[in-house]
Amino acid sequence: MRPSKGGLGRDVLQSQLELVSLVWRDPRFRSLMLAIWVSDFGGALHAPVLTFFFREVGATAVHIGLFGVMSSAGAFLLAPFYGWLVDARSIYWPVLASCGLCGFACLWRGLATTVWELFAAEAMMGLSGANIWGMAKGFVAAHTDPADRSLVVSGFDFQNMVFMLAGKACYQPLSGLVHLLAPGCSTMMFYRLFIGICTFFCVAGSMILVVWGGPLLATPPPKTTIGTDAIAVPATVKLTGGPRCFAAVCALLMCQSAALSSVTTLWPMFVQDSFGWAAHEYSILLIVQGVATAWSVASVPAFAARSTYMVLASNLAFFAAFGCIAFVLPHGDSAAGRVFGHVVPAACFFAAAAALGPTLASIASLLMSRHQQGRSFGALATATTAGSVVGNLLGTSLYSHSKAMSRGMGSGGRLPFVLVSVVLGLCGVCLTVVKQWVTLETDGRSGRARELDVVNDNEEVVGLR
Repeated sequence: MRPSKGGLGRDVLQSQLELVSLVWRDPRFRSLMLAIWVSDFGGALHAPVLTFFFREVGATAVHIGLFGVMSSAGAFLLAPFYGWLVDARSIYWPVLASCGLCGFACLWRGLATTVWELFAAEAMMGLSGANIWGMAKGFVAAHTDPADRSLVVSGFDFQNMVFMLAGKACYQPLSGLVHLLAPGCSTMMFYRLFIGICTFFCVAGSMILVVWGGPLLATPPPKTTIGTDAIAVPATVKLTGGPRCFAAVCALLMCQSAALSSVTTLWPMFVQDSFGWAAHEYSILLIVQGVATAWSVASVPAFAARSTYMVLASNLAFFAAFGCIAFVLPHGDSAAGRVFGHVVPAACFFAAAAALGPTLASIASLLMSRHQQGRSFGALATATTAGSVVGNLLGTSLYSHSKAMSRGMGSGGRLPFVLVSVVLGLCGVCLTVVKQWVTLETDGRSGRARELDVVNDNEEVVGLR
């Protein structure tokens, strides 16, 4: 993707509309994406109340971190297997099973009365819904030209965020409607209603796949690909960075996931303990977060066209590290102090940290062949879920420990955020090292490449890094 004369905003909008158009026109992807969009919207409806529901049931901060571990464990174990199925068989049955099982897990979670039932529901969630987007990315990337692959990776994350944002935005009016129709509704019943409603959307997604998902039964990938300017990669051209480059990108993605999942899990507890905010205020924060992250993720291809992927990734890591001041510095008691001292830098953190994920995934995807996309995204999903496990375990444990601290920068629950800032800063430094490992080999000649390039039959170079 080359920058246009219309500016960054036009590039972002045009690229995302192009991706949606391509996906919608192709019957291989239409039913798949429609089912996922519906499920995403339903899952977002309960996001503002989920942590507070856990606390009402009796879960502690450590329990909430372990819930994240349980939901990530299934994805960690099954992501490589799902990736193999996408490459070797078809995507239809894995996605259908994941969508249906996710609906059952949402229902079980909404009816849970003990912490142990919540553990079981989260484990089932990890075996199902946590894997859907990874499979979808691998499937579509296998049908996509290398030059368009970053658009697919970041574009699907953007679509996920848009539908999640739409669901979160519906929380306030639906909340008012519930209180209007049932003024005596208890807090717990209110939470259960919002969490359980996700089941209906997951069932709707499953029905979409059953009715219109026939084209997904074909074994991928065919020789035709989506994309406006197809770029053939001849056998004489090889993107090299070696296994260590792919492994390094996976390790950095794991660090990004650990940082983002840790802060995401701790954020509602932090604002409740620090400011006394509850589900109503937190739902507004989620809308702010959703807008910032959706725009940043959608902008990844446009920013990369003006720079390089490695430079973009390192800049995002440093920017996210700086955004952690939202959780470290004092904010004061005034509304303005909380908005400019916490909300604004927190939105910057989430925007940069969220965009770092698809940027790293794009680099990793470009290092793999078209027939290995399912397995590569399976490996990336494993790295992401491993980071989520570490982030949830370590973050909640450090948060509980630092709440007991009486002084120091890490006191008052700030210790995990300090650690996140340090880790992301180190990721930025490591990315400058990984850049030196990437080489381009063509016609038997090897040399260090300034850009991670794909060369077509006419020797036209398209910069991808």
